[in-house]
Amino acid sequence: MKRFMWPYWRMHVWTFFNVLGLYFIVSVMLFAETSGGWSAMLELFGGFAIGGILYVISYSTASSLASSSRGTLLRIDLRILCLLLISQGAAMLFNVGDNGDGPGNYTFLEKMLHGGDVSNLHSQFAGLMWMLLLLYLALLVVFLVASFSQAEEQ
Repeated sequence: MKRFMWPYWRMHVWTFFNVLGLYFIVSVMLFAETSGGWSAMLELFGGFAIGGILYVISYSTASSLASSSRGTLLRIDLRILCLLLISQGAAMLFNVGDNGDGPGNYTFLEKMLHGGDVSNLHSQFAGLMWMLLLLYLALLVVFLVASFSQAEEQ
């Protein structure tokens, strides 16, 4: 019986770097949109800080790879990419927002199910959101390390 092999993409290191920058910006904006109240502002600042740090690390790795050779291709594992996008979607669904200066908090999923009326919600899923967010960040680091470690010369 033949074993299923996950496909992968080959992408030039600078193309990957530009796509990664756009991905970080869009992800931070989506996390801020699925939140609410003061939580959205804190997530916006924290997301840009974490995204900026990962972007600088990726830039330094990409520049060292590009300086060693003109045609460096990265091998992007689609299995890790699918897990990354699934974990990001789950983290966004359970992203916690608050009612500003009012009492209570809610998740994005609860907000969608209640039609936007979140004035009396007190969510029990705040801990789950942090675990999903940490899982997402861990998979993001695994994805970056796996992509850069499988670089090949053109």
